[in-house]
Amino acid sequence: MTSYELQYESLLVRVPIEQTLPCPTIGITTRADWLPTTLHKDFINLVKSRVSTRSILAARRSAA
Repeated sequence: MTSYELQYESLLVRVPIEQTLPCPTIGITTRADWLPTTLHKDFINLVKSRVSTRSILAARRSAA
C-alpha cells in the first residue's frame, strides 16, 4: 500500500521501514472465466508492452 492510499485508511498506520528498490511490482489480477471488454484488452496490452519494454531496458543496463 502506498502512502497515498494509506492516508485514506483510518485504522492503519505506516510502519517505518527502509524503501525497497526497485519499486514493488504492481500487477493485474483476472478471473479464469472473465471476458474482457475491448477497453480492458487495450489496457492490458498497453501494460504488457510497457512491462516488456522496461524489462528489456533493465536487462540491457545490468548486462552493461
